[in-house]
Amino acid sequence: MNSPSFWWNNGEMLTLENTFIKQNPNLSATDIFISVGASEGSPMISPVTGFADALKIHYTGLKITSQIFDSETHLSVVPAANCRTLIAFYKNHFN
Repeated sequence: MNSPSFWWNNGEMLTLENTFIKQNPNLSATDIFISVGASEGSPMISPVTGFADALKIHYTGLKITSQIFDSETHLSVVPAANCRTLIAFYKNHFN
């Protein structure tokens, strides 16, 4: 996920995640990559890091990679995030 709008509707996504975990204690996913640009500011960064932290607590077997890209905005972070997402998921193929 790149610069997800977890702030939307007063943080509704985090509330939904808390409800989801109660109904789905196990996930079939193994890897998640979440990123945001540092220049997007606290209203974007705080909910992203909070969501990543919640996932880490709720799903101990899930590998979560989160990154805040220095000097990147909501638009400029896309190329960097796309590249890092591929590396995070396919790093064993780049050796």
